Amino acid sequence: MRRFFSLVLSAWVPAFAATVPEPLRPWVPWVLRDVGDRICPTVDDESADAYTSKDSNGVQRRCLSVSEVEVDATREGATFRMSGWRWTEGYVYLPAAEGVQMRLHDVRRSGKPVPVIHHGGEQPRVVVAAGPFLLEGRLSWRQAPQEILLPGNPAVVRTSRDGRREDPGPSRGIWKLSG
Repeated sequence: MRRFFSLVLSAWVPAFAATVPEPLRPWVPWVLRDVGDRICPTVDDESADAYTSKDSNGVQRRCLSVSEVEVDATREGATFRMSGWRWTEGYVYLPAAEGVQMRLHDVRRSGKPVPVIHHGGEQPRVVVAAGPFLLEGRLSWRQAPQEILLPGNPAVVRTSRDGRREDPGPSRGIWKLSG
């Protein structure tokens, strides 16, 4: 029963935000300021990953839903585009090349440049506000990687190599380029 209400709430919040009259939209963050992570849908402990965290009552919640990730890889790099919804402000991990030195370029959130957080061996990420997001950017590398990490367990994954569509394979989180 709790799972049912979480699904209803997770569908209701984006719909609710879209139905708020324009003059009242600036007030939505103020109205929701004390809600915190409780606005995020709950998940089972087995579904926990980098995008889940426990609230003050010990309930696992997922505050991010990645709708779509699209990556086009070449020998020199890749372009990516990803969209989704964040229930609260927080991190969104970006696609990354595994096992090779890479650089991120021109990362944009809704068309505007955004700073990328990239510490040592951690997967690069950006901070996004609550609500819908669209992230785009480029990766470059000197040596093509064997795999690309696809973040967020997206609902739709579109991958292509040199402009030709390619099946990303059975793992929704890793696109194996070798083979």
